[in-house]
Amino acid sequence: MRYEFDEYSLLTSERLLLRRGERVQLKPKVFDTLLALVQNPGRLLSKEGLIRLIWPDSFVEVSNLSQNIFTLRRVLGESPQDHRFIVTVPGYGYRFVAKVREIDEGEGLGGAAATEVRSPIRSLAVLPLKSLPPDAGNDYLGLVIADTLITQLGASGVVSVRPTSTVLKYAEAERDTLEVGRNLQVDAVLDGTVRRSGDAMKVNVQMLAVPGGETLWASRFEAAAADFAAIEDALAEQVAASLRIELERGASARPRRKSPKDIDVYQTYVKGRFFRDKRTEEGLRVALSSARAVLEAEPELSLGYVGLADCHLLMGEYLYLPPGEAFPPALAAARKALALDPALGEAHASMAEYSFFYGRDWAGAERYYRDAIRLSPDYATARHWYTWFLIAMSRYEDAAEQIRQAQMTDPGSLVLNTIVGLPDYYLGRYEQAIKQFRGTLEIEPNHHHARYYLGSALVHSGRPEEAVAEFEAMVAASPIQQAIALLGYCYAVSGRREEAGRMLSRLDELERQRFVAAYVRAFIHMGMGERGGALDQLERAYEKQEPWVVFLNVDPFFRSLRGEPRFTRLLERLRFKG
Repeated sequence: MRYEFDEYSLLTSERLLLRRGERVQLKPKVFDTLLALVQNPGRLLSKEGLIRLIWPDSFVEVSNLSQNIFTLRRVLGESPQDHRFIVTVPGYGYRFVAKVREIDEGEGLGGAAATEVRSPIRSLAVLPLKSLPPDAGNDYLGLVIADTLITQLGASGVVSVRPTSTVLKYAEAERDTLEVGRNLQVDAVLDGTVRRSGDAMKVNVQMLAVPGGETLWASRFEAAAADFAAIEDALAEQVAASLRIELERGASARPRRKSPKDIDVYQTYVKGRFFRDKRTEEGLRVALSSARAVLEAEPELSLGYVGLADCHLLMGEYLYLPPGEAFPPALAAARKALALDPALGEAHASMAEYSFFYGRDWAGAERYYRDAIRLSPDYATARHWYTWFLIAMSRYEDAAEQIRQAQMTDPGSLVLNTIVGLPDYYLGRYEQAIKQFRGTLEIEPNHHHARYYLGSALVHSGRPEEAVAEFEAMVAASPIQQAIALLGYCYAVSGRREEAGRMLSRLDELERQRFVAAYVRAFIHMGMGERGGALDQLERAYEKQEPWVVFLNVDPFFRSLRGEPRFTRLLERLRFKG
């Protein structure tokens, strides 16, 4: 077999690289690196994947691969500004961008046949199908179909299929299919439409190559809505055949995640997931209502209990509910989910969150996080949540690795793009963190998580007036208690003590309507230099089992309290070292 690109020929059997017929000297592993890239033109290859291809039986550092890439660029005559052959994707891997021809030099008189190499489809995004016409009763039917396809195709293990949590955000958004594919860093995108009229259902789907947009496969299906399961299986089989993979069926198949049986219940389920993913109070209340409706219809559905658990967990973690109202119901629901399906990774993740934020069982939480990742390695939420736990434990390198792994599953997530900056933030490397948070805001100016941490990093880097501007914008858009509190802190450290006091009064007023965490009140007391008042609030937060107390050991807002006997006792009660 011979591969040709530009003025080069790569001969696999002789293990030679020729330039205009002249031999180019390459060390064996450098040749292997080039061969791996050339056999996958246009496809983004991760550093880990390349290392497994080049050194299958050895453990090597990433620096070995980087050196090989550097050598190839020098040999191929690339300058730092002109990557005609190899493009680096920072933090992930490499892509070979030159056009490649594959030449099969067969025996006999037939000569050699040349074809342009099309890289095999190794990664796929299945987007929620559009409902035609838009209909309130079937708004989430396209997401149901996407979810079932993702579950079946992902089980093959041959093609990396982006999980449902990654594509949820496209359920109600106008989108450019190929742009989505590029953002999700996949080789192909499956998209289409679904029309339901009475008991009749019509589904049209097509698979497009990324980035070129060529149609790789298309089909249509018509059936009664009552035969929805048959449509799912037929569609999955045809997509699998187009990808040249076999779906697991029969006794040898791995157990499939149990999804809702009724199509309308399934729509309610995915609607709940969609609104849960918004993380707003209103969205979580819609999601909670959806989870309850699902369980009323199908009381033995483990995923329904995961939805119920996660809604309560997030209501507690985002301070929408008092901890005593949020976390105990979450525990009951997560335990029920595990009892119904002990192998459900999502249920283990829910148990981990409870154990971390409310149970304060560090060892138990880590076991559950690891079990969740082992059972559902593509569940980016588990890695995201585990990242927060690792940060609280001051294990910043491990946290950075979990973020990186989560981004491989969900590369378009702005939340993950934000938390990439958190290890730097908690380590006091504020300039690096600021750059990351601003990068997220350039993509989405209204991203509250990024603005929250940008303001925090600015004030710790000695720029309180810039931080004030960020938190004023945040409070104007969404006056949540933590933003009000940090605006008060920034006012105080800027010398605007009267305005800081007004923020405390605003929290008092808010508390007459809803739960306000003592932990966030402590921010303003710290800014005003009232260390005793801050400690009073932190002790109260500990006693009330407020969730944010788990970050007390690493939170830079309270770093100056180290050495205070009361603060040391708090850390000891949390089983952190003072």
